[in-house]
Amino acid sequence: MNMSRLLAGTALAVCMSVAANAAPIEGSSSIDLSGVTTDGNLANGVQINISGGTYEAPAAGDYLAADGTTIGAFSVTATVGSAVSFSGAFGSFTGQVVSRSITANAFANIIIQGTFTPTVNPPDANFAEVRLTVTQTQTSFSGGAVIDSERTVNVPEPMSMALFGLGLAGLGVAMRRKA
Repeated sequence: MNMSRLLAGTALAVCMSVAANAAPIEGSSSIDLSGVTTDGNLANGVQINISGGTYEAPAAGDYLAADGTTIGAFSVTATVGSAVSFSGAFGSFTGQVVSRSITANAFANIIIQGTFTPTVNPPDANFAEVRLTVTQTQTSFSGGAVIDSERTVNVPEPMSMALFGLGLAGLGVAMRRKA
């Protein structure tokens, strides 16, 4: 009888120790940017202003729900470490420029890493990367972006599981000695 109570208690403890977290958003989507302007020619340190954008249909993932929703105006300074944020009906992104490449023929490729927080249920924030591309042709600018989020998986530490197993084995031996 005592052994069955011990096993039932152990099973309950194991079930309660598993966290029931909501799944973060996963997938990618293109963002069609509109109204791209700068405060000068594309170069390191130039500010790129975007008047808004629209999520396009993704190939797969949780961004399927974003198709056709818009994002508000935002600016990007083409300098590593500069802060970037934008938001819209589907969610918000906050991050910083981690890489930028600007060619002599007015083509900028800027990588921004940060956190995307969807407004859909459940609103779990997770890592996202935005790849922003801007092209300058004489006095006009055009651009596009891709947002990519990946799901993270929590894995228990092997040492914690080993200690838990040793504790259970010790309890089992103690119970046998009493019986």
